[in-house]
Parts: sequence; structure tokens; C-alpha cells
Amino acid sequence: MRTADLVFEFSVQEGKTKLDLITINPKHNQAFLFHSETGVDKLDALKKMLLYVQDYKEKELSYTIQWVAK
Repeated sequence: MRTADLVFEFSVQEGKTKLDLITINPKHNQAFLFHSETGVDKLDALKKMLLYVQDYKEKELSYTIQWVAK
């Protein structure tokens, strides 16, 4: 996956930083929310996201999503 296929979107909700990790299908320009994490600041949210992604990769079976634009 190219880095251009990922979007790290930060927002503040109730005084905490929320990080949404979004994947982009470059062929169809479609976005898919992969996961969200909340932290006390951006760095905390990024660290939590990294742990989630590492754990997800180790425990989940990989699969391919077929994108269809309608």
C-alpha cells in the first residue's frame, strides 16, 4: 500500500484528540474508514493507532476488498 492511499485525519472531540485512519482506493477515489482511536493528544492517538495496526496485522487474516463504483 502506498502512503498516498492512507489518510490520518485528526479532530478534537470533548477535549480529546480523535484519529481516523482512512484508506483510499486510488482507482475509484473511494474512502474507507479502517479504524478510529482517541488520545490525550496527537502523539498519544498515533501511538494507540500503531499498536492497533500492529496487533490487527498479527491476529487478523488478510483479505482483499473488491471495490465497485456505482
